[in-house]
Amino acid sequence: MTPWNFVKDQDFAGLFSTEGHRRCRRCGCVWCVLQFAEGLSDRQAAEAVRTRIDWKYLLCLELTDTGFHYSVLSEFRGRLVTQGAEAQIFNQILEVCRAKGLIKKRGQQRTDSTSV
Repeated sequence: MTPWNFVKDQDFAGLFSTEGHRRCRRCGCVWCVLQFAEGLSDRQAAEAVRTRIDWKYLLCLELTDTGFHYSVLSEFRGRLVTQGAEAQIFNQILEVCRAKGLIKKRGQQRTDSTSV
């Protein structure tokens, strides 16, 4: 079972070209979160996908996966913003956190996000 089962290919199919790797469909949203969490540049994030076991596990990739070109990251983010899907991803992450009891309704949150 994937640790990111809230990310479903059909929900984000429009963010990806019909060409390219299918694996990027599922993990595009996840690598954005990982990249932000670790404060990495696109090149560093692409290198992490190629070389780090923890990233491969979180992205549900095989250990032998060769990764992707760093330009895929900016292209994905561009489509994400253009199509307004960033809110959809954020809301799905919030739902998972609520379901697991990590966020409670009307509780005090430590964030500056008005969406929470």
